[in-house]
Amino acid sequence: TSPLWPPGIINKRIFTKAFQESFIRQHFYVFFIYITFYIYDVRLVEPVKSMEGFVYTAMNAFYQATISFCGQNYGARKYRRVGKVLLICEILVIIVGTVLGNLVYFFGGTLLQLYSTDAEVIQYGILRLSFICVTYALCGMMDTIVGVLRGIGYAIMPMLVSLTGACLFRIVWIYTIFKQVHTLECLYISYPISWTVTFLAHLVCFIVIYRKLLKREVVQE
Repeated sequence: TSPLWPPGIINKRIFTKAFQESFIRQHFYVFFIYITFYIYDVRLVEPVKSMEGFVYTAMNAFYQATISFCGQNYGARKYRRVGKVLLICEILVIIVGTVLGNLVYFFGGTLLQLYSTDAEVIQYGILRLSFICVTYALCGMMDTIVGVLRGIGYAIMPMLVSLTGACLFRIVWIYTIFKQVHTLECLYISYPISWTVTFLAHLVCFIVIYRKLLKREVVQE
């Protein structure tokens, strides 16, 4: 009889990447739960999170695209195209994130009324949108360059950078700066700052790796 689970059906590399992907996503989720229950009244967060989710979903498409296209070009040893894919997707995610994010903020008062008629919920929702959605393109830029790094075979490094920049940084912020300036504005500004710092860290990593790939392409030619 044939075995229930045929040998060799699990690709270790694919399994490792899948584990790393789920690992970092769960850490972001745990961080969000921590922030929500430590600082917020949940009823103030849920409506605006739903609205942010629509913008994030649109930007996430470019993250998925970079993984696919960069992986294909990396496999075909067309390393120069990896840089072009990154540039094109970054430009597109900036446009989409900026336009959609600002539209959500501009119509925030009306949209929030679809979720709640509570004046306090709408007030705090618009405040959050002014920091998160207006600058949401920065988050899209961060995710897109992560997609490039994962597409060319680097999964652990961007995971560690993201955990440090997008999670640990904000926790440190809460226990240092936010502790001294205990306002929502101080808390929310940590989001675009952490996105910018994390993006720049990813960009440095990409530049180092990309230069090595270009040298390898020259040698192969």
